[in-house]
Amino acid sequence: MRKEFVILAAIAMITVSAAAAVAVANLADDPANSQQIIKGLTYDVTAESRITALDAAADADVQLLHYSEEPPNNYFFLEMPYDANMGRYMDMGQAVLFTHARPFIVDGVVINGTYSNESGYVPFTVELRDDKGKLLYQLTDVSVAYFPTKPGLAVIEIPAIKIDGDFTVIFYSRASVSVGAYVGASNNMSFVIPRGFSMEPAVTPEGLPLEWTISVVGMDA
Repeated sequence: MRKEFVILAAIAMITVSAAAAVAVANLADDPANSQQIIKGLTYDVTAESRITALDAAADADVQLLHYSEEPPNNYFFLEMPYDANMGRYMDMGQAVLFTHARPFIVDGVVINGTYSNESGYVPFTVELRDDKGKLLYQLTDVSVAYFPTKPGLAVIEIPAIKIDGDFTVIFYSRASVSVGAYVGASNNMSFVIPRGFSMEPAVTPEGLPLEWTISVVGMDA
C-alpha cells in the first residue's frame, strides 16, 4: 500500500521532453484501415488526470513521466479487427514512447481510463520494452481489478526496472478499457500496435493525432 501511495503522490508536475524521431511502419497499404479500429466514447472528461499529495515533498525523488498536466479531452478503445489470412482477431495495443535524459528506474505504470466491457473481467496486458523492442516486463490481469467504472487513474505496480535509453509502454486492453487521449496533440509520441507487428502513429478516424494518457512512475537511476 505504501508503494502505491508514493506512486499516486508523484502524479503531479513533471513533463517529459519527447523530441526523438521514431521510424514506424503502417499496418496496411491503406492507412485509413487501421484508423477504423479507434473508437471514441463519450464521458465526463473533467475527471482528474493527476493527484496532488500532501506529503509530496517527502517523496521528491519519485517522478511521473508524461506529456501533459491537463485532463484528457476524450476516451478511446481499440477494436480487435479480424484478420482472415491469420484466421484470428488481432490484439491491438496503445503504446507510448518515453525519452528521458538519464537512466531511469520504472516501478509503475499509470493509465487514465475506464473499463468499457460490462463484466470487467476481460484480461488486459501491459508490456515494458526497451529501445530495441526487447521485452523487459509483462503483466496480465483483469480490467476490473485496476480500472474504475468512470474515467480515473489506474496504478499498475511493477518490479523496479532500470532502463538506459528510450523505452515503450504498450497496453493491450482487448477492447475492455477506454483510455484517455489528448486529441490534436503536438508532441505526439503515441502509437497503435497490433501484437507482433510494427507501430504506427495513433490518430483519430479523421486523421488528428492522439496522445494516450499512459504515464510511468519511477526515479533517476
